[in-house]
Amino acid sequence: MLIAPPKSTVPPLALTGVLVGQWATNALFTAIDLDIFAPIKDGQTTASAIAKKLKLDEKGVAVILDGLVGMQLLERKNGGYNLTDVAELYLLKSSPLYLGDFFAFGRGPGAEAWKSLGEVIRTGKPKQEVNKEETAEKFFPDLAAALFPLNYTTAAMVADELKIDKLAGAPHALDVAAGSAVWSIPMAERCSNLKVDALDFPVVLKVAERFTQKYGVQDRYQYLSGDWREVTLQPNSYDLVILGHILHSEGAAASKLLLDKLQKAVKSGGRIVIAEFMPNEHRTGPLFPLLFAINMYLQTSDGCVFSVAELKSLLESNGFHEVKRLDLPFFKGESPVVVATKK
Repeated sequence: MLIAPPKSTVPPLALTGVLVGQWATNALFTAIDLDIFAPIKDGQTTASAIAKKLKLDEKGVAVILDGLVGMQLLERKNGGYNLTDVAELYLLKSSPLYLGDFFAFGRGPGAEAWKSLGEVIRTGKPKQEVNKEETAEKFFPDLAAALFPLNYTTAAMVADELKIDKLAGAPHALDVAAGSAVWSIPMAERCSNLKVDALDFPVVLKVAERFTQKYGVQDRYQYLSGDWREVTLQPNSYDLVILGHILHSEGAAASKLLLDKLQKAVKSGGRIVIAEFMPNEHRTGPLFPLLFAINMYLQTSDGCVFSVAELKSLLESNGFHEVKRLDLPFFKGESPVVVATKK
């Protein structure tokens, strides 16, 4: 007797893939907690040597090392394990781009919001509204600092692609919802004559000040404190405006208002740089922007994600043209950055 209909010949690989993703996350967090990566950097490259160094169970170390190889965070070589470039840059506590704080945030406040997804869908009311000032001042300082290593290398590629180092005269940039100033710092590093105004809530600007000092560009920053809706911007005063992951928390209506305000502040021929997580036009992928849309539904009143076509429409309706998605290394045609020029 058949116990399932003939159409059941498709195995549940998509579902097991989701489950494996949960296992991978737990394995990575455990490896970070146990500081598995540091001994490898120091030359202990076998499971037995790492286990001895960290006083851990050798079999447990061996299986988690193999899992990290499967995640392409380690590679096998000469009977041992080596760090990949990604692991060396982002998973060593000694690295300036260590992502440990970001993972800690994801396991704490970030994870708590997702536990409420069913309740939020039932009620239609977000868990919190991080786009509102009273919530943002509690939520964003730690997150802004934790996000710096996640975005710095991409921001540096954007600065190179736009040839920021070739800007002449006294270029003036506005970094809107600057956070840690991660999207403008690489530009300031490459162009010594670039002046930057960083706009954000007062408590978040303290994070920006800390990072501009760390990267030695603090003398070229001014700080505009407050909600972008209330801060006055001088007309035709900026050669470059940077929107590093703000539109998704504002939503479509507020984003249109913001772009209209910025269009007036940009000089003719000036550029706007927008970083966003962009799904394709049919909302069938990539997976991360689609999941991020759920995250915005959970944590904002009107947040969303925009496709390239939607961003193009928003920009063109607000006086920008020559809209294009930057082709950046590593992103395989799916870079998170769109650039446009004011007419």
